Parts: sequence; structure tokens; C-alpha cells
Amino acid sequence: MIIQIGSSKLYIEDSKMEKYLTDLYNAPTKLLDFKKLGEGFHNAGFLLRFMAGKEEKRLVMRIVRGDTGWGHDYLGDRAAVLLLQHHLFNTAPEKTCCR
Repeated sequence: MIIQIGSSKLYIEDSKMEKYLTDLYNAPTKLLDFKKLGEGFHNAGFLLRFMAGKEEKRLVMRIVRGDTGWGHDYLGDRAAVLLLQHHLFNTAPEKTCCR
């Protein structure tokens, strides 16, 4: 699949995404749908719908844009944003963030 984020295009192979999800859920996976939820100045969000074994699952994948010139120019900058948000989510008071 080819996804557009700002001025960039990314190519993501379904088989690689399915392999990642298979490893994550320890069950065979099949990607059912991958759609863009929206895009802002800093990020783009995508909904992944897939089967993990016999159970349908959904995940939101977020990609930080690097083409805006607002401090996300380098891969390390974008990784730092996601690592910080992962930390904050996992330490947030109960019922302040959705899973």
C-alpha cells in the first residue's frame, strides 16, 4: 500500500505489516483494512483492522511527519516524540487516556 503523509509517500508492504502483527499477537494475522483517519500539521493517523487468529482487532497507527520543519526533521526527533508519548500514556492517571 502507498500512503500519503504531507508531501511524502510511504510504501508499506502488507506482508511486512502482517508479520509484525503476527509477532505482536503471537497468532497468524491477516490485514483487512488500512485507512487514513486524518492528518494534522505534525502527525497522520491510520486505522488498521485485521484478524489475529479468529479475533478481529483494530489498532491506530500514528506517523509523525518530518516535512514540516517544526522540529521533526530527523528520524531521531520523530522517535523521541513517540517514545515520550508512550511513556506519558503508560503513566497517565486512570481514565484520562483511551486504550
